[in-house]
This record gives sequence, C-alpha cells and structure tokens, in this order.
Amino acid sequence: VMTPWLVFSVFVVAALLGLARGWMQGVQASQSTNRAEGFTVRIDSEEIGVRLDTLTGELEVLGSAGYHWVVPGLSEVFRISRAPVTVVLGKEGGRPGLSVRSADGSVFLIDEARLTYRVAEGGALTFLADSGTEPRRAADWVASLARPILREELGSHTIQEMTDALVVDAARSRVVDRLAGELIGHGIELVGVTVSKPTFDRNYEIAIKQRKVADQDVVTLEEKKELKLREREERIAKTIAETKSRDAMLDGEIEQERIGAQTNAEKTRNAAAVWAVGRRAEALSYAEELEAKAATLQAQGEATVALFEAELAALAERGDMAIRERWIANLAKTTFHLTPIRIEPEVEAGLVAGDILGGKP
Repeated sequence: VMTPWLVFSVFVVAALLGLARGWMQGVQASQSTNRAEGFTVRIDSEEIGVRLDTLTGELEVLGSAGYHWVVPGLSEVFRISRAPVTVVLGKEGGRPGLSVRSADGSVFLIDEARLTYRVAEGGALTFLADSGTEPRRAADWVASLARPILREELGSHTIQEMTDALVVDAARSRVVDRLAGELIGHGIELVGVTVSKPTFDRNYEIAIKQRKVADQDVVTLEEKKELKLREREERIAKTIAETKSRDAMLDGEIEQERIGAQTNAEKTRNAAAVWAVGRRAEALSYAEELEAKAATLQAQGEATVALFEAELAALAERGDMAIRERWIANLAKTTFHLTPIRIEPEVEAGLVAGDILGGKP
C-alpha cells in the first residue's frame, strides 16, 4: 500500500529527474561539448549565448562572455560560435564547382570558390531563427545563395575578358557586395570571397596560351624597343653632355685667353704709363735745364748788353777822342805790308791827310 508521503516522494523525484534531463538538453547548443556547471553555463569570448524561456518562448541574447544563470527545465541556452566559417564550392569542399555561361555564349569553369562568413554582431537571434543550431544548415544555404550571384557576375563578361585577372577581381568584388547584402539580413557577416582562375575549353586554352606567347613576344619587342629608345636617349644625352663639356672647355679657354689679353693690355698700359711718366719727368727735367740755361744766357746777354751800353755811354761822353783811341788800339794790332810805289808828292800829301782826318788806317 502506498502512503501519501510515498506518492509525493515519487512525484518529486520524477519531477526533479525530468527537470534535470530538460536542463541537460537545454545547455547542449550548436557545439557538442557540455560546459554546464550546476545552475550556470559558461559562454566563451568567441561565442554568443542565447537563452530561451521555455514557458514564454522568448529569446534573450546573453550580453557578455562568462558564466550565466540557468534554471533547469525553465530555460535553455544556445551557444553560437562567432569563429569564421569557410564554405568551399569545388573539389575540396565536396560541392561541385561552378559552370558559368559567359556573355558571348561560351562556357567556362570555376574550379573553386571560397566563401568565409561568421555570425554578425547583433545578428544572433536572426541567425538562430533562420539556421537553427546546426552549422551545416547555414553553410548549405550560404552556398545556395552564392552560386547564382557568382554565375551572374562572372558570366557578365566574355571569355576573352575573363582571361584578364583585373576583370576577374572586379567581378569578385561585385559578388562580395551583393552576397554581403543578402547575408546580413540573415544575421550573417560576409568576411571574404576568393575565386580560382577560370578554366576554358581545351582548344580555347591552347588559343589563350598562343595568345599569351604572342603577347609575351609583343612585350619582349616593346621592351627591346624601349631599350633601344633608352639607349638612343642615353647616346643623345651623352653627346649633348660631351658637347656642353667641350663648349665649357672652349669657353674656359676663350675666357683664359681674354683674361690673358686683358692682363697683357693692362701690363702694356701700365708700361706705357710708366714710360710716359718717365718721359714727362725727363722732359720736365730737360725743360728745367733749358730754362736754367736760357736764364743763364739771358743773364749773360743782359750783362754783355749792359757792358756794351756802358762802353757806348762812355764813348758817347768822350766823343771823337774815344773813337780815335779805339782806332789807334786797333791799328796797333794791324800788320802792314808796304809795297814801294811812286806817288806824286801832292797826291801823297792829300791822301795821307784825308785818311787821317777820316779815321781810316
């Protein structure tokens, strides 16, 4: 017979076992490791914790990492990782690569495309509602969203354009912009997209290689042309430099000759000035000498004139007597040569008397 206390005890134990089982299931989230410790659950720094109230169905984002209270049976906690997740479209990811139809109708393949995403800040509730706690579900529908966008953006170019790495990178950037806009509405932040090099039909690959070889030949010829042009410019520059150097040397020589000519001219002018000064000094000395001689001669002449004037004055005072005395003095100096001739007495007497009276010898 079961007593009321026994029935109550069984009921309490069953309730506690049910609550414990529900709590243990509640702390299991998108990761398999159970980090429940009694009435708490630990959230790492790279996780977002979302608590579900089992009575009202309301979801609450746990604000920070660390330990949070959990009431067994009344709430459940989901741990959502914010670590980046990479989805590979291609051989390594187990998903098929992309077959893209280009703008000119041709087909090319993208062997591998990598999409990296993570839960957006503040997007945990949306992510949980759209993807649940199973990580593969999010990866599957992220890949399904990316495929048509990749095909549209990469297929907007011709095959010839897709051989240019810059064109492929521009298309990849457009894929990033469009896919990021699609994913953010599901609480997902796109980290990056990488796309492998496109592969083409074998014949087209051969044509591309041939064109690359031709382009390389063109580049080589262009490089040779540039090299020749640079060599020509260097030769021209060298010739110009040598010409300028020679011109500078000639200018220097001309300048030296000009300076030498100026120096010689200056020396000649200085010598001429010295010679002129010397000649002037000699001329002045000679002029002074002549002036002195002239003054001496003038003094002598004046003395002689004064003497003659004195003699004339003396003669003038003495009259004929002075003249006779001078005549007698001069006569005393005269040598006579007498030639005997016969002169009549009366003529001789007259001549003698006339000479004596006239003052002639």
